[in-house]
Amino acid sequence: MYMSRNSLAILKKMGQTLWLCLLCGCSSQQVFLSRAQVIPAKIDALQQQLQQQGYDVTVINVAPPYKLTQPLLIKSPLLFDDAYINGIVRALQQQGYATVDVISMQTAQHFYNGYNVGLYLPSSFSINMPVVMQTDNCAGQYMVLQTDADTHSFTLDRGDEYPLLKGDYSLNAQGNGTLSTQNTQMLFKLVRVPVSTWAGERQADKLTVTAQTSSLLPEHCSFITIYDGSPP
Repeated sequence: MYMSRNSLAILKKMGQTLWLCLLCGCSSQQVFLSRAQVIPAKIDALQQQLQQQGYDVTVINVAPPYKLTQPLLIKSPLLFDDAYINGIVRALQQQGYATVDVISMQTAQHFYNGYNVGLYLPSSFSINMPVVMQTDNCAGQYMVLQTDADTHSFTLDRGDEYPLLKGDYSLNAQGNGTLSTQNTQMLFKLVRVPVSTWAGERQADKLTVTAQTSSLLPEHCSFITIYDGSPP
């Protein structure tokens, strides 16, 4: 059977494509973005950035293989498309991450094939926020601050006269943190201090608001939680 040069070229191209599919997988091109130990706002912003650049993004909750100081991109050892990888790196750089670790590995928990890659961000949290705190010194006002470590969110109950204030928080190893909502941002300092109680001296975590973009709280408003036993 006679085949033209064009037909042979087409078959050759199809063979190359099939070979690449066998090596790298052709089913999907997904960026699996882990939200483990990262504030939701950072995940949302990066997800939107990647999607704007044409990437399909699936958010997962898988811890990175080791403690990170910068973003980690895990790819298949058979993925050699520099343009594909560099596009993800550029998205991270646009979100403020100057450097990115790119490694090839496949383990039971971190197995990415073809154009599927795993993307992990460094933890936003080095120390724990107390679950519940009440006002310690806040111009005579009584308020309750609650936090959720799984979602890295907070709720501030300012009494019946005001609506609940909800948002996300971040906290670093030095105890400096941020309470963020859609409309405002409050900086705070979290310290562990001894306090005197009727049962004797106890350890407590004290959070003091140091700055805010709008005057939602009295100046230098502070919250405290006192531990009966050893604090976490």
